[in-house]
Amino acid sequence: MTKVVAKICQVGGGKHVAFAGLLAATLLLSACGFHLKGMGDAATATYQSIKIVQNPGVRSDVAQALNQQLQAMGIKVVSNLADAELVLNLQATQMNTSITARDGKGDVSGELLKMIQPFNAQVVATEESVIQARAVAYRDRSVNAAQAQASSRELQSIQRQMASEVALQVLDRLNRAYALMHPAKQQEKKATDS
Repeated sequence: MTKVVAKICQVGGGKHVAFAGLLAATLLLSACGFHLKGMGDAATATYQSIKIVQNPGVRSDVAQALNQQLQAMGIKVVSNLADAELVLNLQATQMNTSITARDGKGDVSGELLKMIQPFNAQVVATEESVIQARAVAYRDRSVNAAQAQASSRELQSIQRQMASEVALQVLDRLNRAYALMHPAKQQEKKATDS
């Protein structure tokens, strides 16, 4: 690889040094097995069914995103606990807003939104704890007091995106924790997917 970079530098002179550096960095990252978080085998579900328990205060958009994502993964979301392999307990969703900027008049012009979704999961048959954690999503947004209606629609859209991100985090962490507890099921899942 270094020979290729050196050859590019010799042929192109000084103006191709930046390109050669970029090429070298790309080759190094691809050669070292670089993977994005959440893209590995552990992110796949090894369970077949789940019951979601929504405690008071859980945002409906978070619960809806979880249901949609589970169904897209081929996991049955059941209403009867006896039919579930896992139970996912969602505690009240927390939504915090911090002021990050003000305009010349002192009005709020920037906010940092933080959505926190505490959750835990257990194996139904054994009541064994799988995970207890919190999924967190952040968004920064500009606020324009003159366009309050558009700003309100933007806030709703941002909150839906955050709910979807939080739901993905919950499922990714649940899937990884359950796969670590049951490595045989993970191997079985790999074999059936191949």
